Amino acid sequence: MFSNEYGEAAVEVLDILDNTNKTDVDKIPSNFIKFLVDNASEDYKVNLDHSKLISEMNLKEKTKEILGVIYINWWCDKKDKENYTKQIKELEIKIDKVNKTGTVIYTVIDNKYCGYILISDKIKEDSYKMIKSLKKNNISKIVMLTGDRENISKSISNELKLDEYYAELLPQDKVSITEKIMHEKDGNLLFIGDGINDAPVLALSDIGVSMGSLGSDAAIEASDIVIMTDEPSKISDVIKISKKTMKIVRENIVFAISIKIAVLILSLLGIATMWSAVFADVGVSVIAILNSLRILNVKKYK
Repeated sequence: MFSNEYGEAAVEVLDILDNTNKTDVDKIPSNFIKFLVDNASEDYKVNLDHSKLISEMNLKEKTKEILGVIYINWWCDKKDKENYTKQIKELEIKIDKVNKTGTVIYTVIDNKYCGYILISDKIKEDSYKMIKSLKKNNISKIVMLTGDRENISKSISNELKLDEYYAELLPQDKVSITEKIMHEKDGNLLFIGDGINDAPVLALSDIGVSMGSLGSDAAIEASDIVIMTDEPSKISDVIKISKKTMKIVRENIVFAISIKIAVLILSLLGIATMWSAVFADVGVSVIAILNSLRILNVKKYK
């Protein structure tokens, strides 16, 4: 848990982020935002003047520290990061070498190294289940498109045993790579996304899938399928249900046409009666509807 000072600072930071461009806020890892929310002081009431620049606001020192961490790690450009690293070297501050995957935040107070915070995304158990079931379902190629750093993306790709991955992508890069994959593909392309930057790719792909509660409005609007439980493994159920549905549709079409042709031939031979024609019309429709109810009994993938 944060100390009281940091708890109040977290409130101020969250208030600033609420009034910040969503594109910038989306650059910050969701688990870092959650960390701030979980540790924000419930008793502290913030009253910041957002008509002023952040540098002009009367902020707590701890607030400035947290904003500095956000700026250095997710908002500043490559040149600013290089300057920041250079300043640390000039001060001759010795820091630990971290060989772990994730975003490392080094803490320095009064030019003295105090430690580091490692922020990394935890892979959901459901993701393993999804990849396993997709491969079981004979999906030929599974590719990850992400804006995350190369080392993080590579680690996740290896952990999930993906066929391919592309890292550090901007929204337009995702579109370009998707167009390339669609040009090379043999079959349909299914894309799963939940962010606003995934919307163009969701609209471009043959089948777009978004998450119900975690997905942005733009992503949900652009997708063909919305998974309300936010469980990616449900994709396998979707595929199985769609295959079962298409199989039943074909069965109903073949059955209906076959019966009508049979009754037509029997009528030409003078064998069929009026009741045969009624069955060919109403009876076939009823049987087709009853056959379609089998879709409700589709078993889920394990």
